[in-house]
Amino acid sequence: QLPAHKVTPQDLADLLRAVNDKGLARTRERVRTTLHRAFELAVTAPYNDAVPVRFKDYACTVNPAKAVPRLQGVVSDKNPLSLAELRTYWEIIKTVPGLKGAVLRAHLLLGGQRPRQLCAARRENLTDHTLTLIDTKGRRLLGQPPRRVVLPLPDQVVTVLAELPPGGEWVFSTDGGRSHLT
Repeated sequence: QLPAHKVTPQDLADLLRAVNDKGLARTRERVRTTLHRAFELAVTAPYNDAVPVRFKDYACTVNPAKAVPRLQGVVSDKNPLSLAELRTYWEIIKTVPGLKGAVLRAHLLLGGQRPRQLCAARRENLTDHTLTLIDTKGRRLLGQPPRRVVLPLPDQVVTVLAELPPGGEWVFSTDGGRSHLT
């Protein structure tokens, strides 16, 4: 309930402690990271023309989240499956029939892209050799356009995509491409 420029590291530590005390260490780290980025934007707003001018109104000169340390041993799981687990997963999904199987196989064969981005793939962004996804994560606050992620389509992926119903606006759809999977 304080103005942004009056928030102290102790205020943030107390907030994060309350989240961590509920056994939500990973959530605590996400909140800390979000606060750090938000305050960093507010601090640099007067000097950064890419940041909306309204951020100057926060009048922040320091980032109080910088003083709050990360929790040790709490990291994002960037490699969740071991090789054996990955092989088991593939053995399970390689024979799943229909749309469900095709989507699971495409997801894995395309490198485990964010499911929300993959499901929102448009046919206009699909060629014989590539699929372009639109990555909006983390860009909205900075006013930057979404990043385009161009994925190559190896033969195995082309085969999987051929299993999908043709037509419509969306690559992954249950209604002929009128809406995308969620």
